[in-house]
Amino acid sequence: MKKVKALPGQSLFDITIQELGSIEGMFEVLRANGMAPGQGINAGDEMVISIGPVDRQRYKYILQNGIRPATAFGDTAGELPDPGLGGIGYWTIETDFVVQ
Repeated sequence: MKKVKALPGQSLFDITIQELGSIEGMFEVLRANGMAPGQGINAGDEMVISIGPVDRQRYKYILQNGIRPATAFGDTAGELPDPGLGGIGYWTIETDFVVQ
């Protein structure tokens, strides 16, 4: 059993992949931490990992390459990107610009 601190932007899925090499052990990680599916985590939260790697080959690759997945939008999943962002990728027709 070991403890891992969540980094900024990491979700429970990220921690599970980082420490087990697969998402298959997710329910064991949830159980070990007294969490419910879909529950978010914050940067600095300490997660208990009670089982060893599920996919040893992928875990070894992640470990050797220092990969630390962080797919959440912020410290918690569900946080939206910065509203100050702009550009064509953020425009809405008839709101930000008018098509003539």
